Amino acid sequence: QALAATANNAVRNSIDPRQLSIALPQQLSSQPVDYLMANILAGPLIELEAQFSRLTRAGSRLLLSGILVQQVDKIIQAYQQHFELDTVRIKQDWCRVTGIRKE
Repeated sequence: QALAATANNAVRNSIDPRQLSIALPQQLSSQPVDYLMANILAGPLIELEAQFSRLTRAGSRLLLSGILVQQVDKIIQAYQQHFELDTVRIKQDWCRVTGIRKE
């Protein structure tokens, strides 16, 4: 369902499907990316930190969402080693964490 929703949102936002790779974690390419987005719950985001770090090169952008306010500190703790994180954005009970992959 999440993959279908992502594809539908891309179309609604006029994103060329050839510019967006949508996959389950076990289907991700090992080719580094310049921009990585994930909109899933905090538990899976924390589990995927090492894989996401390997999938990004220095300077790559990261966007994580689907994070409840009470879980954002755990996300920051998990990702701050490999990413320079921006100020967390909060909307109602949900957070968005962005950053850039460190050298």
